Order: sequence, then C-alpha cells, then structure tokens
Amino acid sequence: MGEEARETVKLLVSELVTNSCVHSRSGTEERKIELRAESRGGLARVEVTDADSATNAPYLAPVHGDDEGGRGLPLVAAMANDRGARSGMRGQTTTWFSVLLADVER
Repeated sequence: MGEEARETVKLLVSELVTNSCVHSRSGTEERKIELRAESRGGLARVEVTDADSATNAPYLAPVHGDDEGGRGLPLVAAMANDRGARSGMRGQTTTWFSVLLADVER
C-alpha cells in the first residue's frame, strides 16, 4: 500500500470512529466501538460498529460554510470508492467504506 492510500485510509477511519464516538449512545461512560479492517485484492474495507447506537442511521446532511461539524461523512463519500451503513438486530449501527488501494486519486 502506497503512502497516499495509507493516509486516505487513516483519515477515513478517523472520521468514522469520531462519528461513532460522537453519535452513539451508551448507558455507561465507556463507549463500545468495534473496528474491522481488511485488505484483499487491492481493496481496503473498514467497518466501524457502535455497540449501542442512536436510532437514526448516519446520513449526509447539508454542510454550510461556518459549520464546525458534519463534514466527516461527506469527506468519506468524496474519498472512498464505496460506502454505506447498516443496522443490526441488537440496535447497533455499522458504517463502512472501501478504497481501491491503487486508485486513491479520484
């Protein structure tokens, strides 16, 4: 994996983990977040799962010039080759992205 691909994956992982920390709900102070990453056939795929998430799945909201937040998912959408979210049976939400390692310049 080249340096540019490595930096892209690190940035997008940071965005998903931050989003999960900010928006997940937990009955305890400790937030349970699971991170899964794999690289296969020139494709990196990363999933971040909230153990106990809010009822709304992540979505792309409009961002205005001076907004301090809300830029993470638009950044993931712009830089990843594919992305999405799914809800689990126990209330958790998994947000994911994939990046072609040889094609990080889009």
